[in-house]
Amino acid sequence: MSESAEEPGRIEAPASCFPPWVILAGCLFFYVTVVGFVIPSGAKYHGDERFYTDAAMRMCDTGDYWTPYYPNGKIRLLKPIMTYLGVAGSFKAFGVSLLSSRLPSLLAGALSIAATFFLGRTVFKSARLGAFSALLLASNIEFLTLSARATPDAQVTLWTLVSLLGFAKVWFDEKPSLAGPMLAWVGMGLAVQTKGLLGFCPLAANAVFLWFAPRGSLSSRPRQLLDWRALVPGVAIALSWYLLMVRMHGAGALRDFFDDQVGAKVSLSPGFMLHNLFTYALAGVRHFMPWTLLVAVGLFFARDWLRAFWKERRAACIFLLALFPLLVIAFSFGNMRTSRYVMVSYPALAVFLAGALDAWWAHAGLQRLLRTLIPVLSALLFVMGAVLIWLG
Repeated sequence: MSESAEEPGRIEAPASCFPPWVILAGCLFFYVTVVGFVIPSGAKYHGDERFYTDAAMRMCDTGDYWTPYYPNGKIRLLKPIMTYLGVAGSFKAFGVSLLSSRLPSLLAGALSIAATFFLGRTVFKSARLGAFSALLLASNIEFLTLSARATPDAQVTLWTLVSLLGFAKVWFDEKPSLAGPMLAWVGMGLAVQTKGLLGFCPLAANAVFLWFAPRGSLSSRPRQLLDWRALVPGVAIALSWYLLMVRMHGAGALRDFFDDQVGAKVSLSPGFMLHNLFTYALAGVRHFMPWTLLVAVGLFFARDWLRAFWKERRAACIFLLALFPLLVIAFSFGNMRTSRYVMVSYPALAVFLAGALDAWWAHAGLQRLLRTLIPVLSALLFVMGAVLIWLG
C-alpha cells in the first residue's frame, strides 16, 4: 500500500497545469526543433555515418537493397540491414543529402519519445508520469546527439524500447492481450535486424527481472509470451536477413559479422575492464543531468522517500533498472569504449527517474528544500551563462 497524503513527511505531488498529451506534444516539438536544426549541418558529422550513406547510395544505384557494400565493392556485413534500408529509403524519397540521410534517425527519436510516454503510463499507471518520462528522455544529451546521426543507434533504441513496452504490457497490464507479446517479439526482431546481438538485450533484461521481481501476480504471466502468433513473426524477422545473406553469399560471408559482434571486440585486461565499467556506469548519470543531480540532492538530505518508493514500486523499479547494469557489465568486457552502447537502456532509465523524482517531490521536507535551492541555483546559472557569453 502506498502512503497517504496525511502521513508524516509526505504530501500529494502537485498536478501539472498541462494535460499529459500537451506535455508530450511539447517534448516532441522541442526535440524536432533542436535535432531538425542540427541534421542539415556537417558540423556534427560522425565518421561512422559514411558506412551507411555510402552503402545506401550504392543500393539506390544498383537496385540491390539487401547487401551492403563498401565504396571499393567489398561486401560489408558488419551490421544488419535495417539502418541501410532506412537511409536508402530516405534517399529515394527526398534525394541524396546529409539531411535526408539523418531523417530516419530523427523519426526514430521522435517515436522513442512517444513510446517512452506509453512505457511510463503502462508501468506506473499514470499518464502524468508517462509525460514526465518523455520529457526526461527528450532532454538527454546523448539521445539528442545520436538522433542526429545516420547510424544505427537511434533506431536500435526505438526497437529495443518497443520490445520493452511489450514486456511491460505483459507484466503490468491488468488484462492480457496479444499486443504485449507482439510488441515484445517483433520489437526484438527489428532490434536484431538493426544491430545484431544487442537486439536480444530486452530478453536478457526480462530474465533478470523475473529472477529478482516479486513472484505474486507474475506467476502466470510468462506463459503469455509464448503465444505463437507473436513468437513466429518475431523469430522470422530476426533471422530473415541473416538467412538471406547465407543463401546469397555463403556462410563465410557472416564471419565479419561475428567478429564485429563478438570475436574482435573482447578485452580481458583487468585495468581496461575497470575503466570501461566506470565509464559506462557514469554515462547513465551524466547524460541525465540535471535530473540525476536532483536525485542525489534528495538522497543526501533524506533517504526515506527512496526506500518508500522502492518498497511501493519494487517490481516496476527492477523492470526499469535491469537493462542498464546488464549492458554496463557486458560492454565492460569490450576492447572499445563509447558511451552510446548503453543508450538503448535510457528510455527505461528515464521512466525510473520520472517515478523517483515524483516520489522525491512528494516528500514535504525535500520540497521545501527545493523551493529554497531553486532561486540560488537559478542565480548561479545566470551568472555562469553571463560569464560564458562574455568569454564567447
